[in-house]
Amino acid sequence: MGKTPTRSDLSYWQNGSYDWISISDLNTDRKYISDTKERITTKAVRESGIKKIPANTVIMSFKLSIGKTAITSHDMFSNEAIMAFIDRKVIRINPDYIYYLLHALDWNKRANKAVKGRTVNKKIISQTQVNIPDYQTQLRIVKIMDSTRKRVKIQKDILSKLDTLIKARFVEMFGDPLRNDKTWPISKLKLLTTKVGSGATPKGGKQSYKKEGITLVRSMNVHDGEFVYKDLAYIDTAQAHDLDNVELQPKDVFINITGASVARSCVIPDNILPGRVNQHVAIIRCKENLLNYIFLNRLFLNSSFKQKLLAMGQAGGATRQALTQEQLKKLNLILPPIELQNEFASFVQQVDKSKVAIQKSLDETQILFDSLMQKYFS
Repeated sequence: MGKTPTRSDLSYWQNGSYDWISISDLNTDRKYISDTKERITTKAVRESGIKKIPANTVIMSFKLSIGKTAITSHDMFSNEAIMAFIDRKVIRINPDYIYYLLHALDWNKRANKAVKGRTVNKKIISQTQVNIPDYQTQLRIVKIMDSTRKRVKIQKDILSKLDTLIKARFVEMFGDPLRNDKTWPISKLKLLTTKVGSGATPKGGKQSYKKEGITLVRSMNVHDGEFVYKDLAYIDTAQAHDLDNVELQPKDVFINITGASVARSCVIPDNILPGRVNQHVAIIRCKENLLNYIFLNRLFLNSSFKQKLLAMGQAGGATRQALTQEQLKKLNLILPPIELQNEFASFVQQVDKSKVAIQKSLDETQILFDSLMQKYFS
């Protein structure tokens, strides 16, 4: 395991020559690690006694974020939250095979509870028993896993580029919504909507949720440009009746108004109708002759406009970010002609159709990848 040279001696850190790995440098989509946010100096290496991690060595985080795995592309160093698996040459082992093996193990089941979260230690890791097949079998498994992993990455890259395409199209058609370099008319949101409102948590809190029934949208379901079905809550008809003032309708736009996810927004998916929202989510209902709901959501997702929303959420000086309904109603928006908004919305819908097809293929490939991990490393 690595260590952190004292930060009180700046000569250990300024103009460093050696990559020093922390957990934040480990990206689950990247097998090899070749660069780090911080570097340490020759003096730090000499005086701190930190151990070198040789090139082509598998490393894994074992504190806080347990199980983040990578392979070093060159000689590197790490902090004390990362374990290096240095080959003792007892048997012939392929590093890529060990990478997948460690990635497949459920370390959380082996972890101990600590003050700052779950953690595993050197003893737990060292005593973990694993199957190591012959070297040629290792290579065959690695080839299959690499091929499947590559397919996952390609599909994720396509989805990312389609998102970038929509963002670029928005700027091309409407310019920067804060600078308003295309000099569009400006209007307050309340003049362009028939509803801006949030709901509440039913009496009894989470304990009153049902296994099925009417959907209750919470902030965890609203991500930027995407509705997430995981952890979806349900309420019964009586509970929903108490929230009839926020009964969802087609073309509603969700925006989170409290907490760490404030200002995240997405368009309502039709398959959760009828539904309600709790107090952490606002619904915005557009006047269709003035404001297109897809245009509005993409305006909220625009990077410069997003910063404006986040700044509004911090304006009250509270420790927890929050947007009020009154702030939203008074929000100034650019207002291009509705025909242009509709044209942009049609473009987004066409791109979204492509995204749905790619996402389906990605989900299938991910299932294949997970099943292969189970087959080879369970």
